[in-house]
Amino acid sequence: MAAPAPGRGTLGGSGDDHRLPPVSLERIETLRQSGALTLHAGRLRDVRRDADGLFHVLYQDRAEGLRPLCVDVILNCTGSCPEGRFTANPLLATLFEKGQVALGPAGLGVAVTAQGQVLSAGGRTYRTLFALGPLVRGAQWECTAIPDIRQDAAALAATLGQTATVSA
Repeated sequence: MAAPAPGRGTLGGSGDDHRLPPVSLERIETLRQSGALTLHAGRLRDVRRDADGLFHVLYQDRAEGLRPLCVDVILNCTGSCPEGRFTANPLLATLFEKGQVALGPAGLGVAVTAQGQVLSAGGRTYRTLFALGPLVRGAQWECTAIPDIRQDAAALAATLGQTATVSA
């Protein structure tokens, strides 16, 4: 496992460790130690909600096969939709369909330059089209936390400020 980035801790222990801010890690560990939170990893196979609002879950565990659970809350931690499936966003769906935006590395998000300029399917950049945050997760794994987005937005603002023209 790689060492966590400065200011981050890790959660996991199964080889699938996840980096997160220390305050989040501390809160999760407190909930786990109190018994209020139990983590289960596996592939969800079936979910049904009963009249009392409880979820009856059947999931595939790596070691033990199919396992049933009865839980109050389910958190989907599978991440973002892979392979550019932006069907819920008509703008992105159209840009992908027309080749005006390329899929990012590992089939995640949109392809961008180091400065955040969006790349077309043909590798062309656009002078005025940039992306940051979760849209660039294929190129930048650490792009969904507010501090990361704030830092990227500041860098983009500085870049745009150097190239901006003012009309009178």
